[in-house]
Amino acid sequence: MTPTRGDLLYSREGTYFGIAAEVPQSTRVCLGQRMVLIRPNSETLDFRFLRHWLNSPLMARHISGFRDGSVAERLNLPTIRSLPVLVPPILEQHAIAEALGTLDDKIAVNERIAATSRALGIAQFDAACAAGSRNVTIGSISSMLLRGGAPSYTEDPAQTTVINQKCIRGGRVDLGPARKTVTAKVRLDRILQKGDMLVNSTGVGTLGRVAVWTHDITATCDSHVTIVRPNPAAIPVMVGAYAILAAQPEIELLGEGSTGQTELGRTKLEQLPVQVPVIEACEALASQLYRLEERSKAALDENQTLTELRDTLLPQLISGELRVEEKNSSA
Repeated sequence: MTPTRGDLLYSREGTYFGIAAEVPQSTRVCLGQRMVLIRPNSETLDFRFLRHWLNSPLMARHISGFRDGSVAERLNLPTIRSLPVLVPPILEQHAIAEALGTLDDKIAVNERIAATSRALGIAQFDAACAAGSRNVTIGSISSMLLRGGAPSYTEDPAQTTVINQKCIRGGRVDLGPARKTVTAKVRLDRILQKGDMLVNSTGVGTLGRVAVWTHDITATCDSHVTIVRPNPAAIPVMVGAYAILAAQPEIELLGEGSTGQTELGRTKLEQLPVQVPVIEACEALASQLYRLEERSKAALDENQTLTELRDTLLPQLISGELRVEEKNSSA
């Protein structure tokens, strides 16, 4: 299928349940069974406005808990067709889309900064290993390797954040899918520390994904995630973290068990060999990696603020509580 300008893809189940994205015009696409194509009528509905609406917290609350014959969240086509959309006049939609699009542009810039910083870190780690390396095991450079605990979920925002497998993607932790667990029931050794590596440890397609913990909040992990804490007495924390990042393809192959019930055992993870630079190179490399991770964190922290601002503005713009200047032609 060749998309036209304004086509949206909408995920009706799975990891990206309830997320809409514009289809790049230059890309031919084939829809998977978890995806739906939405083609708005451009005379009455600005596709950028619709994308913001579908991705808003208002819509997320509306579709939360949808079930279609299984324990997984799923939207069927009749439900998607009946999703409510508050539609201002088309010129007002254009203006709202332009205003929110400015925030989207800044968010995209920050995402590129974070991605570039991580890519530079990986390049520096690889270069250090190429200049001189040694083989160690994950267990030998770790002070702790422990599965998270079974959460006691709560809706109290003051309680401890609990990270699940959906949060771990692209080497980073996205707090969006995280939930809260009762703080009093969290073991102290499961409270995350900066530089901890989080490893998805169950399930086909998720097992083996890793991420570096860099957030400043109090958090833990559920029982589907393994916490690997690099030992600073054996290796600088950030160098150990990058070594485990580099080993993700090998970690993904360590699962055992039947389809759908695949598990990553602690012993296999401990014994996995990884390559790290020679000791003499580690301190300087750690300093470089730390600075790059801080640059990434600053960009992504700003994105969190911008995202919250965007999500706050949308209902205010739709209700007329806030107004933006309308243009006489569509963008």
